[in-house]
Amino acid sequence: DARRRACMLTKTLIDTRHTEPAIAGKTRSYLTRMRKEFAAAFEKAKAAGELPRDADSDHLARRFQANVGALRFELHLGAPRQEIAALAEEMAQEIVDLGT
Repeated sequence: DARRRACMLTKTLIDTRHTEPAIAGKTRSYLTRMRKEFAAAFEKAKAAGELPRDADSDHLARRFQANVGALRFELHLGAPRQEIAALAEEMAQEIVDLGT
């Protein structure tokens, strides 16, 4: 049941931050690499004219990563899937609106 599983990366980072700094560091590094992948995707969208040239890809990547976490959190709280889908659509529309 996906609603019962917490994001292992988030859980690992929280649980090991003070007790196992090496593990926490690897987790932080992985999350940072994920965010950089998101930023690269936003850079491609800018190059394709899908986002304004002055859009801050790093900021968008950070927001996107936070939004994914927020959606997972809502899922864990038991929000109905259709509400989560609607929220995800709203979040995506915010980015799409940058290109218009």
